[in-house]
Amino acid sequence: MSGKFANRVAVVTGGGRGIGAELCRAFADEGALVGVLDIRQEEAEQVVEQIREANGQAMTVACDVTDRDDVEQAADQVEQELGPLAIWVNNAGVSYILPFLECTEQIWDQTLEVNLKGAYLGCQAAVRRMAPRQGGVIINMSSQSGKVGNSHYAAYCASKFGVIGLTWILGYWIVQAEVVVLACQVTDAVPAIPGLGALLLPLNPLRRR
Repeated sequence: MSGKFANRVAVVTGGGRGIGAELCRAFADEGALVGVLDIRQEEAEQVVEQIREANGQAMTVACDVTDRDDVEQAADQVEQELGPLAIWVNNAGVSYILPFLECTEQIWDQTLEVNLKGAYLGCQAAVRRMAPRQGGVIINMSSQSGKVGNSHYAAYCASKFGVIGLTWILGYWIVQAEVVVLACQVTDAVPAIPGLGALLLPLNPLRRR
């Protein structure tokens, strides 16, 4: 690996499994100091253990992305232990596949809370810390479902359309703070690709979305 993120602090929410875990390992392989945030702390600890076994540096923080205090405290804890935030990835998410009329209010609320409110709270935590330092990268994990509707993904599509809108708004609002905000669409094939798409292209400020 090239070490393109050597000694930069990267936080990944939902980092205990799936795409989030792959991102954590990929960042660590490139030299980043990784904060693995997940509501399932046992899974996050497994990812941290894997990173440390590969001579990387990482820590885990139990975090509910729908709770502002949890998110802010997690950000503080990472900065205290690893250093100033350089990269924040809003990856935590849930998805339910079912016809629209079977989408209950509970499923709708949970999906919007985790996928959209979680990204909103993560962005606020990151911007509060990055903007005064005039630099940083925020990545909001989006989806093809944030661009094209699907009758069996009503809540998920609504949440991901919202994530893209949030990303656009932030991209305009904080441009003078030199904090780059990206929305990354991940297809089903990407998690199987080593390096996870060259580690998101690789966080180039010119790729603002």
